[in-house]
Amino acid sequence: MSATIAGCSGQAPTSPSPFTTSAVIGEVTMINPISHIGDDQDGWRLDVVAVEAEKGVASVENNQIRFQPRQIGVARLDYTMTSAQGAQRHSFVEVTVQAHHLSYVGSEACLTCHIDQESFLLTGHNFKLSPIKDGQAPKLPYTDVSGALKFVKGVNSSLGDPQGFEDVSHVIGGYMRTVMFLDKNGYIFAGDNARLDLPANGEPFGPEHIIPVPTRGDGHDTRPYVCGRCHTTGWLDYTKQPGDLRHRQRQDDLPGMTGTFEQPGVQCEACHGAGSEHIAMPTKENITRVAQGRSRATLLSPGMGFGEAISCGECHSEDGQRHYPSFMSHYNKDFGGDSLGGRVTEYAYGGRYTLDGLLGMDPDTGIAEGAKRDFQCTDCHNPHKSTVNRDKPEHTGALKTACQDCHTMAFNDKAHEKMAACTDCHMPTSAHIFKIDLSEPSDSAYHYSADGRYRQPWLRAVEACKRCHQQDYEQRAGTLTTVHK
Repeated sequence: MSATIAGCSGQAPTSPSPFTTSAVIGEVTMINPISHIGDDQDGWRLDVVAVEAEKGVASVENNQIRFQPRQIGVARLDYTMTSAQGAQRHSFVEVTVQAHHLSYVGSEACLTCHIDQESFLLTGHNFKLSPIKDGQAPKLPYTDVSGALKFVKGVNSSLGDPQGFEDVSHVIGGYMRTVMFLDKNGYIFAGDNARLDLPANGEPFGPEHIIPVPTRGDGHDTRPYVCGRCHTTGWLDYTKQPGDLRHRQRQDDLPGMTGTFEQPGVQCEACHGAGSEHIAMPTKENITRVAQGRSRATLLSPGMGFGEAISCGECHSEDGQRHYPSFMSHYNKDFGGDSLGGRVTEYAYGGRYTLDGLLGMDPDTGIAEGAKRDFQCTDCHNPHKSTVNRDKPEHTGALKTACQDCHTMAFNDKAHEKMAACTDCHMPTSAHIFKIDLSEPSDSAYHYSADGRYRQPWLRAVEACKRCHQQDYEQRAGTLTTVHK
């Protein structure tokens, strides 16, 4: 507790000087204002406490303020003291309420010791969300998105189409596959011409790269930014329910933001936990090496999981889409809702939902049956390097394990042996399902759950064969006996 103490003349000042202290949401903090009035503290009684804007609950207990915060931020507690002679004095204390005892220090601070992991700053995780500074496009290590905005037209933003990066607050992605944008109110630009695929080999953007961002409902501003749990570090959802004052803040007060973050992008402390304690006294005990994943109960707690390490599966899974107020994914709620990893759905980018494939969940029972369901992402990947850019010197060793390190089977036919790599068939669009079942056509009900909502945990001909056999992949799959000996 810090304070500015006025005078030590033996008599309390006319108005005791305000002072500051800190608290953690969900925990009771005892505050002693009388200790701040000078030397003559005898005979004073603490009478009244008022908390600004319902930011917590305060009462007087043993001549101290008993304060239980309900909202992250700064809470002002006004109080009155009465002397033995009946004189009253009024002042206040400002309490900085944090979500956790720990705080974030930033990736640059981590690299003061872990300089060997500097390649992490050149991975896509850092650029999941990039704030715009001085109206300029963000500097990305291997791509250039500065020419993308001229194709963003007809969007549903109430602010209109962006004329330049001065009309953009943040850029989403732009590192590997696509790029999207937030307007100056924090809403995602949506419409038929709102998102772009990244050109190959440094080519300029063109109309052929435009892809839509679906609107959600009628009118403007239908796509608030709800992506912070996986695209930022230290994200906290905005708690909008009546009476829930845990976190009534939006990033930079932007109405489209559905919460706040400590750092843009996925930084070191997203995966290893807030590092204030570790950087003060580095030990293996006060930092997380491989996160296990936060439970729904943790997200529902007063601190909402702030500062705790996030596992890969919290984001690389459809079931990772857990949002306030329930923090229950609609993909997996039939099976308890407090798991990481969901049932397989139709999606274009398989790498985004890696854990779903690894678990191999039976879509009707929710039982994980995949042969690799106990794998950790770090079994194969170096998380501090970019797999997609592993041909660059700074990312050498991004893949720690190759398919052939574990699987030694040979091809049964010469065509596949000469033309195909393992990943062409078993990891199309970076899918991590691996298993292939060609026994039925791709559109057969055999490949789906009984209700047709979810996929069986295997690849069909449309995924495993179409990349090379565009026109006749179903026919070829139907005649194929075995690829491997």
